[in-house]
Amino acid sequence: LETQRSLNIGDLAGMVQKDGIAKRLLDYIKSNPSLPGINLINKIYEYGVNTLGFNEDEWVFELTDGIIGDNYPVPDRMLVHIEKITNKYLLKELCGDTEFEGNFDVFGVEGGTAAMCYIFDSLEKNHLLNKDDKIALMTPIFTPYLEIPHLPNYKFNVINIKANEVDENGNPTWQYPKEELNKLQEEHLVYCVNSKKGLYTLNPFREGILHIRRNKDVIVTCDLGDIKIEKAKTYGALEGDKVLIRITDFNYSLGSIKEIIERKGLIGEVKTIKGKRFVMANNNLYMIDLPKFIVDGLLVGIKVDKKKIGRYYKATLDRVICHKNAPRVDEFKILYDHGFNNNYEEEIKEELKSIPSEVRKIDFINRKDLTDKTIFTIDGDDTKDIDDAISIEKKGNNYLLGVHIADVSYYVKENSYIDKSAREKATSVYMPGVVFPMYPVFLSNGICSLNPNVDRCSISCVMEIDKNGKLIDFDIFKSVIHSRIQMTYKKVNKILEENIIDDEYKLYVDDLKLMKELSDILHNMRVKRGLLDFDREEIKIETDINGKVTNISKRITKTGENIIEDFMLMANECVATYIYNMGLTSIYRIHDIPNEERLIKTINVIKNYGEKLDIKLNIKSFKVVQNLLEELKNSPKYNIYSYMILRCMAKAEYSNVNEGHFGIGIDSYKNEAYTHFTSPIRRYPDTTIHRILTNILEGNIEKIESSAYKDNIINIATHSSYMELQEIACEKEANKMKMAEYMEKFIGKTFEGFI
Repeated sequence: LETQRSLNIGDLAGMVQKDGIAKRLLDYIKSNPSLPGINLINKIYEYGVNTLGFNEDEWVFELTDGIIGDNYPVPDRMLVHIEKITNKYLLKELCGDTEFEGNFDVFGVEGGTAAMCYIFDSLEKNHLLNKDDKIALMTPIFTPYLEIPHLPNYKFNVINIKANEVDENGNPTWQYPKEELNKLQEEHLVYCVNSKKGLYTLNPFREGILHIRRNKDVIVTCDLGDIKIEKAKTYGALEGDKVLIRITDFNYSLGSIKEIIERKGLIGEVKTIKGKRFVMANNNLYMIDLPKFIVDGLLVGIKVDKKKIGRYYKATLDRVICHKNAPRVDEFKILYDHGFNNNYEEEIKEELKSIPSEVRKIDFINRKDLTDKTIFTIDGDDTKDIDDAISIEKKGNNYLLGVHIADVSYYVKENSYIDKSAREKATSVYMPGVVFPMYPVFLSNGICSLNPNVDRCSISCVMEIDKNGKLIDFDIFKSVIHSRIQMTYKKVNKILEENIIDDEYKLYVDDLKLMKELSDILHNMRVKRGLLDFDREEIKIETDINGKVTNISKRITKTGENIIEDFMLMANECVATYIYNMGLTSIYRIHDIPNEERLIKTINVIKNYGEKLDIKLNIKSFKVVQNLLEELKNSPKYNIYSYMILRCMAKAEYSNVNEGHFGIGIDSYKNEAYTHFTSPIRRYPDTTIHRILTNILEGNIEKIESSAYKDNIINIATHSSYMELQEIACEKEANKMKMAEYMEKFIGKTFEGFI
């Protein structure tokens, strides 16, 4: 490793044990106190020796022979740490960043997982391996048969899954569980060569979404980037379809379509042409059979068949949306286009009949009665779905902050039709002047909303915080609250910034001032920790009841908004850390470090504009981007620079693994964690966190630690991350549309602006 700078994986796996490389790795750790991440590595070592009872040899063996297996009850987060250590620190220090040469064809020798982790990383960086493949590679039956998949002229390494033996009925047995195999095939991790003979291989194809550009080029976006599809090899795939492609050149720029996995739903207008029914969508006609009550002019959602019949594709009706001239028709089209559908409508109506419209005496059982406490909400002028309420007291020199969140999960039972519909949407969608809620309005604006002057079921997180913003103690429990007043940001800001006090707010002025005091403390604590504030200007679009734009202005964040933001961040962090340090299954909000290469390029561009930057780039430091923004804040081009830097940031997402949150300075290596707990009315992961908390409070630990529940959490995290991107796309599309509508009256006039 140190001399040849080349590697044969099979040789390495044997060398790890035979030639004592594993022992050398451990010696290297001990003799290099300046090694990146050395404190973390020592922490893992101590955990293995002191907590799990490993001796030194056992620790070395487990590090190299595989991520700790079933013999030791290690929380998932430990596995991630071990993988990160072997991947990012040990072998990189030994091998440097030299690209490996040689043969990558066999992983057949047991051992060498430490080396494999490094190879995985190298392959991923060179776009030869993605996360899905990694899962498949870790499936033992496939590992001896690996070549580099997805390359042109890739030869199938076919595995005969059927064994030579037969069962008691004379049927061939399978070396690999058929159910698991089917699951891998559905996920496109393996590919069936011959089902009768039981011949399978690692899937040599990529999965992506097809797009047709204005110049008629056909592109498939996948994890390798944008792959151009040869026009003769599109095989009838249409805009938005999910497809399997095969790479056809070594530059990863060309490909052909192997299979249409799923047609994207289209939205179009019903037309009758020469007595035949069609739907016109994206300037194409689709033949369709429709019932008589669906008349011309209606907008409908359709699913297109995979093959043509004559000149046209045939389609089937998915749903009726509205008439083409109906109010908000454009918003409905955007929603459908991004997969936000109201499914199970009739079943949901039936379920809503059994949900009460007010809190009953029976609902107080096993809940703390907080109805005598001063608790209130602060929201926008037109907010109807109120997730959160707050309270505050002094306890000596410390603050007692209460964050009380609507207990949606109490009314929405898991796997009910209401729950299934919400899970599919994963989020409410906010467009100018209108909200398309994740839950039915009866829930989102009614019994679940923390409306004033009525009792409501909630989950409370009461935190004791000192003058430095440090969490001293906390209590999480089920409660019933009675919000005293629904405050607005405008009136709270008038009180705290201009000392103009509305009569109905007089009783709460002292509480509001105490809240501002604590909010400032919490904000300063986070700034010291590395909180990022890009200070981006956002627009606010106001509309009338029919969706016509009446005004566009800058959205201004003031004291009231900051109070709620700081308190919600604190509650989210408290709940996440509580679950994480219990070692239990959960869903986390994670945010990775910035893209180092992209950030360096951006800094060089900024320097070329004449900015003098005195910054040492340590990408792993939470303060590196904060310091960069601080150096640029007085520049007249700050808005442009901050946007350029923002584009270097990773996207926040949901995960079942706590990997920290770069944007708010949450470090998982310090046993810190972050999640979304405070908005269960409009985000499905928050509802999931409430269910996890309920199980913990009720002692149902076995349920949330079951393998089925863990798989469920992974699926929720993945789907919610995807639907969040769709919601953002909906919002952007709607904003662009409304801005264009608004500017129609200014056609011919000239304005100044930023490009």
